[in-house]
Amino acid sequence: MSALEPDSLPKGAFGLRQRATTRASVVVVDMVYAPVRRGDQMGILMIRTAATEGKTSPQDAVGLLNKALHRADAHIASDQLIAPAQSSPASGSATATPTSPPTP
Repeated sequence: MSALEPDSLPKGAFGLRQRATTRASVVVVDMVYAPVRRGDQMGILMIRTAATEGKTSPQDAVGLLNKALHRADAHIASDQLIAPAQSSPASGSATATPTSPPTP
């Protein structure tokens, strides 16, 4: 998995790309997440598209997100969600910090 370029997404949204190898091809799955607000209601939209690598996808995740926002009469609430930090190859990979279970 890799992060989608932040500049390719609306402000406040973030996305991931996954490549899955099948016997016949490679499938590319794009997932875009956006925190949304409609009036005083908050929520999150997740748009997912899948296409065979090398072929033009009939759907674009960002275009679908814009359509979903329009249909829901909602807007992205960019202050409600922070995208995960990205590590760069120069800085090494991100590692999880172990935590202790809560003490009763």
